[in-house]
Amino acid sequence: VQKSIISKQQHQIEAIVENMSDCLFIADTENNYTTVNRSARETFGIDSEVKAVGDVIKNVPIYKLDGTTLKYEEIPIVKALKGNNIKSTKVFTEEEGIYRYYDINAVPIFNNKEVSRAVMCLKDVTNIILENEGLTKQRDGLYAILNSLELPLLRVSYKDFEIIEINNKGKKIMEYLGLKENIFSLRDLAAKEQFSEINEFIQESKEQTGTRY
Repeated sequence: VQKSIISKQQHQIEAIVENMSDCLFIADTENNYTTVNRSARETFGIDSEVKAVGDVIKNVPIYKLDGTTLKYEEIPIVKALKGNNIKSTKVFTEEEGIYRYYDINAVPIFNNKEVSRAVMCLKDVTNIILENEGLTKQRDGLYAILNSLELPLLRVSYKDFEIIEINNKGKKIMEYLGLKENIFSLRDLAAKEQFSEINEFIQESKEQTGTRY
């Protein structure tokens, strides 16, 4: 009965691994894959002839974010087989102009204090990377617009009045007034005699929000 239960649990685990959306690899100490799930096979074009860890990067070159090719000794599962825990390594692939980005984690599995296997999981983070790149471009475009304005502009955080951003015109005016770059908040400005009216603004905000300063 116990063997039947263990066998059933084993089949359930295998089914979960096979059908998970992330790419999963398990390798032994001979640097050969013992398990490659369906997502990994489909993503990297792996067939039954692919056994060695290094065969995967022969099929589909993998690149680090700086654009250099991932070398065999840099493959996270190779490092894990040496006892290292690899967390959140970002890589990408390119095929016919299509880029895919992956977040890789790899861990060794120990048996009697010796590494017996290693597991590597690749999560497709392409949408997140591209979304962040889009936000960065939007932010850079906004900064370019703000810096081109002839109107001095301060961007200030809510409640604590920390100065987050000063456009070029604002920096020039601060320089003209002899204000140093260590002015980090409206309170710093309010401490200057020529900006004493800022205290009134802070006091009004305090009364409206009930925030203590």
